[in-house]
Amino acid sequence: MFFETKNYNNLSSSAPLVIYLVPSKALATEVESNLSRVLKRTTNNNVIVTGLYGGTDWGPTDVWMTSDKPTVLICTYEKAEALMKFLGTLFIRRVSLIVLDEAHLVKFDGIKESLQKSENRSLRLESLGARLFTYVEKNHCRIIALSAVASETESALANWIENRTNASPAKTDYRSTRQLIGRLECKTEKEFEIRYDLLDGKRLEFQEVGQFNTPFIPTPFPPYPSAPTKWTGPEKRLRPYLFWAAIHLAAPDDKGQRRAVLISVTQQISGYAEDFLQLLNSTWAEVEKPSFFQQPIILELNNIPIKLLAFIFNTDCLAGILLLESKNVKIWRKCLRSCVDYFGIESYEFKLLKKGIIVHHGKMPGLMARLLIDAIDERIVHLVLSTSTLSEGVNLPFETVLIPSLRRSKGCLNIHQFSNLVGRAGRPGFGTEGRSLVLLNNQSTDWSSKQARNRYFSLINELENQLQNSHQNINPPSPLAELLLLLEEKWSLISSSGSQDEFFKWLEKTAPLDPGNNLSDAQVLAIETLDSLDSILLSAIVEIEQIEAKDFSTNELEEQLQKIWQRSFAYYASQEQERLANLFIKRGMALKTEIYRDSSQRRRLYRTSLPPRSGNQLLNLYFDSGFKEQLAKGEDYATWTPEQRFNYIQTVVNNLSTLLKFKPTNLPNKTSVNEVLLWWLDSKSASQKPAIKKIPDWYKCITQDFIYKFNWGLGSIIALAIDEAFGGELVELSLENWSQTGLPWIVFWMKELIIWGTLEPVAAYLLAKVEDVTTREQAEELAKTYYQYISEREAEPNEYLNAVNIRNWAEQSFPLERPLPTPKPPNQMNVNLLRDFTIAPTKTWTVVPVEVGNEIQWFDLAGFPLGICQKPKNWQSDFLNTYDFILDAENRVVSSKVYV
Repeated sequence: MFFETKNYNNLSSSAPLVIYLVPSKALATEVESNLSRVLKRTTNNNVIVTGLYGGTDWGPTDVWMTSDKPTVLICTYEKAEALMKFLGTLFIRRVSLIVLDEAHLVKFDGIKESLQKSENRSLRLESLGARLFTYVEKNHCRIIALSAVASETESALANWIENRTNASPAKTDYRSTRQLIGRLECKTEKEFEIRYDLLDGKRLEFQEVGQFNTPFIPTPFPPYPSAPTKWTGPEKRLRPYLFWAAIHLAAPDDKGQRRAVLISVTQQISGYAEDFLQLLNSTWAEVEKPSFFQQPIILELNNIPIKLLAFIFNTDCLAGILLLESKNVKIWRKCLRSCVDYFGIESYEFKLLKKGIIVHHGKMPGLMARLLIDAIDERIVHLVLSTSTLSEGVNLPFETVLIPSLRRSKGCLNIHQFSNLVGRAGRPGFGTEGRSLVLLNNQSTDWSSKQARNRYFSLINELENQLQNSHQNINPPSPLAELLLLLEEKWSLISSSGSQDEFFKWLEKTAPLDPGNNLSDAQVLAIETLDSLDSILLSAIVEIEQIEAKDFSTNELEEQLQKIWQRSFAYYASQEQERLANLFIKRGMALKTEIYRDSSQRRRLYRTSLPPRSGNQLLNLYFDSGFKEQLAKGEDYATWTPEQRFNYIQTVVNNLSTLLKFKPTNLPNKTSVNEVLLWWLDSKSASQKPAIKKIPDWYKCITQDFIYKFNWGLGSIIALAIDEAFGGELVELSLENWSQTGLPWIVFWMKELIIWGTLEPVAAYLLAKVEDVTTREQAEELAKTYYQYISEREAEPNEYLNAVNIRNWAEQSFPLERPLPTPKPPNQMNVNLLRDFTIAPTKTWTVVPVEVGNEIQWFDLAGFPLGICQKPKNWQSDFLNTYDFILDAENRVVSSKVYV
């Protein structure tokens, strides 16, 4: 994974860096957790695993990144862009490996408006990849792309990643668990039937009396009890079926094994949560229900002899049991405390969590989301109600995925979204198969129910055809190519011309910052699209100049832009790549020679992380409106009252909100920016608070308008301050040189205040860094101890918030616990063979463990059971993540071996 990079710019000898790129914060959280567990065990903590995910900004959490050890950095595409802008060559020179997860997302999603507005995530990924792949070639960096649903794009993807034509992807159709896809048919009289249609992408059917039919389970659960008669509408009527099936599927089977169930909803999760709670608390309160949840408890060991406990738990080593119990109780209590803090004791989220049902959505705070994922991963809770946040590549242990609707707010699930969703079912080490069931009304003849059934079978046909046609070489659409084509289309509308020469002339002279007055709507759209392309090209030009530390001649720039184009996905996926390359390079050269001739202007526009027109507006705000002076007023923040603190932050938020790019657009009805912000930062003082049903809407505003938009703008302001302070020189921002920016320490902390929902910087740090601090009230109370400590050592209020002081105090007050002994599986386990190996070509087989009650079945990589044994004492399910297992059929033993 790590090797010493070729340090071509001789800036430093920092340790190598692995960049792991993911599309979502939920996936970043899971990858960070898994890699931390594996690498820290197997490398004796000599590898740092850290996640800098979320947002196009750069802030204090990001500054903590360690550089004196090999580091695995998990980040979203947006955060990787921020790395490029803030650290440039200081970051690029360390990269020895890039892993691009969910790589199929580089394929254009068809939303042209997002291309025009420079908001398309596929375009961001392609632009980032093209530039990053070009820059790290001098490091001899390796690049790996991962995808489970890239059958239509695999050839173009392989060529892009390998940087050559006719590259062959390394692929396998093998799944360690079987994948069943079918229907949960909701019949009259509250009854159920399960019908399966696909097994590992292939049709399941049998012929009976001249008709084709599919395998089915006639009565998987008893009929559901009564439900509210007021529940009308095609999807609402199916909710009693959904919830009754879910609690039965999550209950222990006849061997005592619990199965994890994901209810994946595409919209209106609050409505589902409210209905589920009503059924459990009211309608079904007296109904006998299966036991789908058992709350973790602390074992009371006082005055109980160890030998007796060992006898009770049938083990010679009680430490493993106690460790597991205490770990799960700790996670569970953290989840409850955090949920009360952020959602309140009357919320649907908290009330369902207490009953063992997790509600997980992208509108919840990051700490809450991470704790809930821990509860799922440790199998404390087995029933999850979630939006798409857990369907984008996240590998959590769900045996069953229930899909109540195939509709989304703007249409229906497409084949890639559906493939990703059903891919969440089944996980190695927890079972031999995963199944996804779509709820369909068996009897209804209304239009909506018919549409749902037709859409389901259409998706089934597409999945089946994908497998059959996976060998075909299809040219997938590139977002960069589509942007260039869209620009040409917009120009044609305003020019009424099809002349390529005239288009080139327009590209070479049009300046978006000064387009003239009285523009038509069509001209505005053309300028906006051109500005989107310019943001990519300006990034490339500034980064090239930084890396090579020189001003390029026209010919040299053309050569560099050609290299970047040849590392774009468009180069390998587009049928018109030569013509589009000409457009790309022509406009890039015009930016430097005609449109943005001043290198300082180019650099500052690039620092804003915005398209040039929006970036220019931010420059005007920063330099001409007194914004810097307003920020400087925060030097005494540490000694202010909560009201003074809020007023300061509110002023900064409102100033940034004057720019269209950072203007809040998700405010709940009849609320203002200040009301939502006060509720989030200082709930005790807020007069306006959301109703129970509206809490997710308020969190949507917090997540999208403040944590994303405002922090993006704040990060851009900090970037401009750094650029100004160091005269355009690229300097790695550290805690020690922050004061040179001329900004007070509170600006350093403001991003964290917005993320954690507090007015107290020390509390924000504790929530981010100290594992046992899980509520804002707890963190704010502990912060008082810090101020007593620091007031005896510092005289200036601004120095109270010096991050070095806060870090040193926290490390003294909350030392890291010593690592516990790492549990290991037995070196050898005796097994009973389930196959005749007398004529087998080999006697040794790689096998994987599947727990079934108190036994372990050993399966080969094709999914066949080869052996069985009793589960060893202290066995842990995650041994599969850190050990290889080899069956020696001749001696009837399975041996274990650590792998990295």
